[in-house]
Amino acid sequence: MTSSHDDTLKQKSSDKKSENLLAKRFLGLEKNIWIEFSALAITHGAVNVGQGFIDYAPPHYFIDLY
Repeated sequence: MTSSHDDTLKQKSSDKKSENLLAKRFLGLEKNIWIEFSALAITHGAVNVGQGFIDYAPPHYFIDLY
């Protein structure tokens, strides 16, 4: 039979494991240029096409802009 103290210790150690799910080699890479572009697109109401091209015909009002 485990005590509540043992259960609390187990929970704390499992909480620490879930805090950082990235492998050590990825630490520091959480922020990148695509995150910056996405944030800027949201802030300024822009259409973010920096991460690829659409695979369907764009709306005519987009085409008419150019």
